[in-house]
Formats: sequence, C-alpha cells, structure tokens
Amino acid sequence: MNKNILNEINRYREIMGLPLLNEKKDKINKYSWDEGGSGNVNLGNDDVTAGNLSIANNIGSANLSLFYGSFQPTVQPVSKTETKVITMPSFTLVGGKLNYNDNCVLPIVNVGEAKEEFDKIVNSLVNYINNGGFEKIESITIQGSADSGKPSTSGNDHVEAGYNSPFNGETDLYKMNQFLADERAKKYGLLVSNTVKEATGKDISSKYKYLKGENFYGQSNPEGGRVGERKIDFIVNAPELKVADKVETSSTITPVDENHKSTTIVIIKPDGTTTEKQGIQFITQSGASSKNRVQGFYPNDESLSEIVEIPTGVVEGEIVNNMLRLNGKDICSFYSNKQHTENNPSYTCKVTGHRGVERDGIILVKDYFFNLKRPINDEI
Repeated sequence: MNKNILNEINRYREIMGLPLLNEKKDKINKYSWDEGGSGNVNLGNDDVTAGNLSIANNIGSANLSLFYGSFQPTVQPVSKTETKVITMPSFTLVGGKLNYNDNCVLPIVNVGEAKEEFDKIVNSLVNYINNGGFEKIESITIQGSADSGKPSTSGNDHVEAGYNSPFNGETDLYKMNQFLADERAKKYGLLVSNTVKEATGKDISSKYKYLKGENFYGQSNPEGGRVGERKIDFIVNAPELKVADKVETSSTITPVDENHKSTTIVIIKPDGTTTEKQGIQFITQSGASSKNRVQGFYPNDESLSEIVEIPTGVVEGEIVNNMLRLNGKDICSFYSNKQHTENNPSYTCKVTGHRGVERDGIILVKDYFFNLKRPINDEI
C-alpha cells in the first residue's frame, strides 16, 4: 500500500477513534501459522545469505518464526588419513546416576546426574554405530538390582508403564521386589534403544540379554540400614572399532583452472545425513587477493535427482515430526542448536539444494539453512 495513502487512512481512523492500520503487521499476519504446524512460507524470488529474513511466523504454541539463508556447500579438503580407535564402554548405574521414584519402574533421565549418565550411554552407542559398529556389537547384557527395602503399591507407575495392574498382580513381597529389579532394567534398556534408534535407525534391542535381577529383600544388616542397592549394570560386549579418520592438512595454494573443474561436494540430505558427489567448481570472480568459487552440476547429472529443489515465492509449509516440508516435499530435519534453552527454544535444519537455474552451463547448489526461533522484539 502506498505509504501516503496509508497515512491518510490512519488520520481519518484516528479522528473516528478506530485502531490504526499497520502495513507491517498485515504483512506478518499473511505468513502467520496461527500457532499451528502449517501455513504459508514466503521464500521470495531472490536467494539470501544473511539468514535474518523471516519467512513465516507465529508457529506452534511457542510462537516461533522461521528464518532462512544459504551459503556455499562444503568441498572436501586435501586430507590425510589416520586411524582412530573407538571403544564402547560399559556402565554401572548407581546412586544419583539411577533415578527412580519409590516402587516405580519408569526411569527419570531428564535431570541431574541421571541425565548425564543416560546421555553418555546413548552418545557412546550412537558414535559407535555411526562409525559402522552396529554389526560388531555382540551383545548388551543388562541386569537390575533392588535393595532390601519393603516394596509397596503406593504411588507406583506400573499401569502407566504398560502392566495390567501394580506389580502385574503379584502380592508376594519377595516377588514384588524381584519385579522392581527386573522391570526397571527392562524399561531403562527400552528407553536407551528407542533413543538410539531415533538417532541412527538401528534397533539395538536385538542385542539385549537381560539377566535375572539381584533381589536383596528380606536380608538384614546388623549395623542397620538396607542391604544392597538400586543398580543397573549395562555391559556392552563390543570390540574396539578402528576407522579411517580424514584429517584436514594445510597445503600451499597453487594456481587453478578458472574454468569448470571436477570437485567432491558434500551433500546434506533432508534426513540430516551426508553423502559425497562429484560435481563441478568454477571461478565466477577473480581478484588480486581472492577468488569466488561456486559449485554445482551439469543439468543432465543424475546427482541432481538426489538433491532437493528449493522453491521460490509463497509456498505451503508444514513441520511434521521435526521435518520441514515445502509444497509437500521433505526439505530438512530440525535439531536443537547451541542457542536452544527450555525458555527460549531454537532449532536449525540444513539441506543442500538447488533452484534449477543455470549459470555458465551449471546448475548451482548451496547449503540452505532454516532457523526456527523467537523473533527479536517480535519483529520479522
């Protein structure tokens, strides 16, 4: 709307006691998702690199905005190969590392030392598996333990955990204590395997071997206090993993062909994994002290079929299971970034994409990033 016309309309609305029109607010509302998970996304017609352009807002109950930008994709550096050794440690969870409410079987792993230990287990397994170690894991032995304290049906979570009734109907105190020793270990193992599967796609529960839990019920301590302790042993039987680790090395820059030159481009896929493709690099601008290199593929290159095409203009967007979709196509997966806190959520997703426009006979690709966060001062 012409600014002079808007000012004139607002002058009369002010005289009549009506609220003023805000061109910027109208523009924002046009791309509001109304606290939902879908709505319009304004990608415009131009590529951006700053990353501070808001393309949708009022997303979800946290009232987040979506920002995006782009930059040159990574090209594999000159490197040497070294061997790194990955070991898979075993874990004994006791004391603060193992957090259960009395008589409960569902572990609490989102706070304190228990969270730190849970994250250690999951991260160790994810690192081992992502480096090709899944098939090398021979077994994971899990054994729980319940101290001599008297079990009670008070405040238990057994029905919530999937059992038909508290202690699955058992009323004998010794057997009730055995239930706690066994089922706590199983529920902890299930939580670990589900979390690892989300990160790697691999189900480690097929490697599990549960041992009968240690049961100290009925035992007495002459010095007073309970006998035994709440404990879970999480023993991973897996060999050292030796993998080739590419280490970037410094090298002297030498004159390069200013025309098309074959190069290895690292492609970020919508699910967050990466792959390498042989593409083309060429110089678009050359000065005395710097060269502007761009990467891409010839139009008939089969690799383009595996690379996301980023749309332009106003498109339909939605976020489903952490996946950003534009016009019904999967674009990239969100993950919590370094700025993320519980009170100020912030997520990022990255993908290598193209827009089908040729330059010097090449379809250029870029790494596009989308940030989901609260806008500064509620502005876009």
